[in-house]
Amino acid sequence: MTAFLQSSTELLSIYLEGLREALNADAASIFLPALGESGTLMHRGDADPAPELRDEVAAALLALRVAGSKDPIGKALQSESPLCALIGLPSSPYRLAGRTPNVSSRRRASDPVQEPPAGVLGVRFSTPEARDAIFDNDENARAPAAECARRITV
Repeated sequence: MTAFLQSSTELLSIYLEGLREALNADAASIFLPALGESGTLMHRGDADPAPELRDEVAAALLALRVAGSKDPIGKALQSESPLCALIGLPSSPYRLAGRTPNVSSRRRASDPVQEPPAGVLGVRFSTPEARDAIFDNDENARAPAAECARRITV
């Protein structure tokens, strides 16, 4: 592992633990498919990770699901567990806002931007009520879901 990748991983670990504590979550996990040879999957906290982030294979399948989803990046997605929330992380602040800085790569301005997420964040709480206090699955997703994704933009 190069010195840069090692220091990046250490920094990501500190950030993930801080995010877990700020959300008062039992566990937080992040999968970044482009970091490292086969991606980076990291867990923090004493509880099990979200089922979709239990290992590299499950995390890679989740990243594909998020990339193909019509749900906006930054909105909480349904997990197999009612205690967990999943968020596709934008690759840029433009993506979170639903814009792209490079519109010339599309045929028409109305064409959808097909950009995969930079990663996926999973958070586990002790109760469904604790989860719902932070993340809401209805069409009016609460701001913290988008705010978490905005803060983790890589």
